[in-house]
Amino acid sequence: MEKIFIKDFKNVELHPHTGDRSGWFNTLNKSIKTEICDDGLQHITSICIINPYFYDLPESIKNLKYLKELKLEYAGTVKNIPENFFTLKSLEKIQLDRLYLIKLPGNINNLTKLKYLSFEFNNIEKIPNGLGSLKLLEELNVRKNQIRKIPSAVTKCESLTIFNASSNNIKVIPKRIGELKDLKLLSLARNKINELPDSIGNLKKIEKINLNNNELKFLPDGICSCSSLKELRISDNKIHCLPEKIGDLKNLEILTIRNNSIKFIPTSVSKLKKLKKLYLDSKVESNINKLPLNKLLPNTKILRV
Repeated sequence: MEKIFIKDFKNVELHPHTGDRSGWFNTLNKSIKTEICDDGLQHITSICIINPYFYDLPESIKNLKYLKELKLEYAGTVKNIPENFFTLKSLEKIQLDRLYLIKLPGNINNLTKLKYLSFEFNNIEKIPNGLGSLKLLEELNVRKNQIRKIPSAVTKCESLTIFNASSNNIKVIPKRIGELKDLKLLSLARNKINELPDSIGNLKKIEKINLNNNELKFLPDGICSCSSLKELRISDNKIHCLPEKIGDLKNLEILTIRNNSIKFIPTSVSKLKKLKKLYLDSKVESNINKLPLNKLLPNTKILRV
């Protein structure tokens, strides 16, 4: 039955069922290992496995030359991905979430058609440098791992629009981060970042930046050149003051600066005509002759703690 189930569909989906189905899934897992190399299975384009009884990917997965999408989530104790998996050059989407992965193979650079890559909630410490060869990659999600550094190779992913590396151990951001010209969302919340490169101002298409819960002491002036920015979240840092040109962010709609050491808001804040919400501490004031912020920003909802 398991063999027929796989062969009769182009899209394979294994979801958890009620009751104890461990025997059924163990049999299916064995079937995949032994039968996946059959010619009759090579037409599969999508595999979705969301089940705690699936333990590893077989070496013979290399034969699925038409595979475009693999989703593997909550799958047993999968710790490693076979090296030959990254020779499947038709892959466009890979989602390896909530497993026990400790590393990714270095030959990820072979996946030149890849557009989406996610491996959140794992134990990975390093992003492979080969990632820089993925010129079509649009979305990279690596949150909730043990990553300490973003390699400069990431800045070569010229099609990247979404990059989420929240909840890691990252301390340093590549100085060339500004080369990601198409980036629209950058989430680096809950890390250990203490400085941003000034090149961040070259992200002209960026709309959302989340740097909450880091160790930043200041923001570079360059960030005020992010002309498309709509959301800037920098709460729970060690920031003493905002850039004087913060008012140049003409499209800014949401600004969160809670739990910092900021006491005054720059004069230019009055230029933020599109600002809808401002989250700040109760003691923060305007430095324009101590004029109340609600007078400077009449259309903004000011939320104090």
